[in-house]
Amino acid sequence: MTSSEQQTPGGSTQSRLGGARRINRLFLATVVVPTLLAAIYFGLIASDIYISESRFMVRSPQKPVSAGALGSLLQGSGLARTLDDQYAVQDFILSRDALKTLNDEMALDKKFRERRIDFVNRFAAIDWDDSFEALLRYYQRRVSVELDSKSSISVLKVSAFTAEDAKKINERLLTMSEHLVNEMSERSRQDIVRFAQGEVKIAEKRAKEAALAVASFRVDKSVVDPEKQSAYQLEQVGRLQEELIATKTQIAQLRSISPQNSQIASLAVRQQTLQREIDAELGRIAGRGGSLANKVTG
Repeated sequence: MTSSEQQTPGGSTQSRLGGARRINRLFLATVVVPTLLAAIYFGLIASDIYISESRFMVRSPQKPVSAGALGSLLQGSGLARTLDDQYAVQDFILSRDALKTLNDEMALDKKFRERRIDFVNRFAAIDWDDSFEALLRYYQRRVSVELDSKSSISVLKVSAFTAEDAKKINERLLTMSEHLVNEMSERSRQDIVRFAQGEVKIAEKRAKEAALAVASFRVDKSVVDPEKQSAYQLEQVGRLQEELIATKTQIAQLRSISPQNSQIASLAVRQQTLQREIDAELGRIAGRGGSLANKVTG
């Protein structure tokens, strides 16, 4: 056996030892060291964090919705309006306006930069960026709002480094959100009132226009009330027709009893006169020219 062949087993052992060392270093770098650092940080360095949680639901007057089956369904249930206001409140809580109010009242930028807070959780401790936009990003990590669309209940969570601060921020956000909802409700009521007042004005204008049109029609056509006038004229025609029928009956009776009776001639004249009056009245109601029907349709 040559010398090179005698060194092969030793070389294999060294390779295995080198691989084991590499595995041990990798295990130390990826498991042991991070676990140790995490234990040191969370056990000895990390500041205590307190979470204040509250649940709320928004109830508001309904907005007018579009016509149709879906619009009627949403308006009847009040679902559309409630969800709209819930989302509006959620956006407001995480907005710059809410943060500005909190910062002006509670000096959040100073509270979150206190030295007792560990450097990882402290505001502007690592990047030294203490601008309002940086504070907004930090604030949005400390405050969260989640909406359950099934129950319409929102959950507000605020984390801070003292229980008192977490509670105060949570309560102040709820107060500001309630004020926002009241303002939106008041604007909605005012919009409804303005809409109703506008509809009333439109109806009054149309009523005046209709009254003026009727008055102009009566003056132009010399008609006071077409319905009443036509009823009166038809009543007159009815009476004349009754008289005409009675006259015809008398003439028939006299001709059957006494054909030579002198009253037949006078009754015949009366019959013709009644017929002419009936025709004239009917012409005034529904004839051509200046009849009542032509005036109404004209």
